[in-house]
Amino acid sequence: MRRWTRWFLEGHRNEKNEIVSAAGVEALKPLVRADRGVPRKAEPIVLDRAERLRREEPVRTTGTLIDILKSEAAAREQEPPDISEATLAFHLRARGASRRDLKREGRAFRRYQHAQRNAVWQGDWSQGLPLPDPRDPKRTRMSHLHLFIDDCTRYVPHGEFYFRQNLPCLEDCFRKAVLKGGVPSCTYWDNGAVYQARQVSLIAARLGIQVIFATPYAPEGKGKVERIFRTIKEQFYPEARRAGLTTLPELNEFFWGWLEGTYHDRIHSELDATPRERWMAGEAGVRTLAAGDLVDTFLWEEERKVDKSGCVQLGSNVYAAGEHLVGRTVSVRFDPFDLSRVRLYLEGRFIEVLEPHKLDSHTYRKALPRRIEKAGPLESSRAFKEQVSKGYRREVESVLEQTRSAGVPTEACLTRVELAALLVGGLGGRHLTVAEAAQVADFFHKHAPLRGDLVREALGRSIEEKGPNRHLRFYLDAVRRARLEGGERR
Repeated sequence: MRRWTRWFLEGHRNEKNEIVSAAGVEALKPLVRADRGVPRKAEPIVLDRAERLRREEPVRTTGTLIDILKSEAAAREQEPPDISEATLAFHLRARGASRRDLKREGRAFRRYQHAQRNAVWQGDWSQGLPLPDPRDPKRTRMSHLHLFIDDCTRYVPHGEFYFRQNLPCLEDCFRKAVLKGGVPSCTYWDNGAVYQARQVSLIAARLGIQVIFATPYAPEGKGKVERIFRTIKEQFYPEARRAGLTTLPELNEFFWGWLEGTYHDRIHSELDATPRERWMAGEAGVRTLAAGDLVDTFLWEEERKVDKSGCVQLGSNVYAAGEHLVGRTVSVRFDPFDLSRVRLYLEGRFIEVLEPHKLDSHTYRKALPRRIEKAGPLESSRAFKEQVSKGYRREVESVLEQTRSAGVPTEACLTRVELAALLVGGLGGRHLTVAEAAQVADFFHKHAPLRGDLVREALGRSIEEKGPNRHLRFYLDAVRRARLEGGERR
């Protein structure tokens, strides 16, 4: 205290008892080193070389830089530089040459927005909320949210919480998004293994979608999907945590209600409109697919060579493909969680549905078994959760009721019941025996989808040629030939 008082009254004195600062408050401040900024031990030429090496390749670690400096000194038969990693890292940070500084250097992420709906969808995963494990309610299990957001409108075609982050979950979310929002021209998503799976590439090719992978370690490129995740964490998660949610269906119902009733109807600061308004304004020209077409599009596909016995093998199951295909390479499309029936294609053309001689494996080996959650009792929820969930359910029921009352026509493809009725009507109303009804059902399972106009035309020609009293197999064969000749794929 005496020393500080003396400095305050007389001025700051250094080790040589020289006054180096005027009296007053400034004299109480620490003195600045005379050699500040000048390295005491490291030579400037060594630091300059280390900085150049770091800027050449920013990912080089400090230890790697020291190894390079030592090897260069050894090549010149000089003494290696005596400098530690901590000292070199300190001087590189002071020069603005740290790995973090160079990662940001020269990287400008300008704002952009596509001009029309469904031009680009951004997709990604995010950590969800912990819920009771359906297999062990005493333990908790983390859920994961996956969603797609439209770049132009900020509308979310579909988002859903899952307990896993695997390929089947990604396909399920993407299929529902396409069914609800149409087919995007381009998808922009992460570089994760699940996005680079072969099955995802096949789905994109069938739908005519361009796939773009984001730049690694640059989340700024996925700004829109990262921003919607932040909005969800700030606005939805706090309410969901206090809503007494106990099952995954409850969480998803609450989330869908929040999307439809809150997020989509709120003015977006960048759009000066709600996402729903922008989404509906761009409805014209959107490419859509029927639900029946999506079933075939999202099937997994593997190539197999038909062996000498006319069979193909998928997993441990063996399917009879036919002797006329022996030696040929065919494509087998299937649901990875149900191998009881597979669809056979030759050169992209559907042939028939096959059943195994013996079903040894129900699930494809590359697909993890689907977890079936036991429905738990519904807990009492917060008023906000109840209001949002009930509103979402009312909206769904309203859409279904409008569809029923409008008498929306069914697709051009026949159902099994319609096929049987068409045969009965064409054959003079004769009654089908139990064996004939089973024959019709087996034919439908093997050759669906069947276009109604093609079946009527083939049936009419066969009846005109041979009359209505032939065996049922004759008319079914005529339909099969017409489907193969006319091409059933649309």
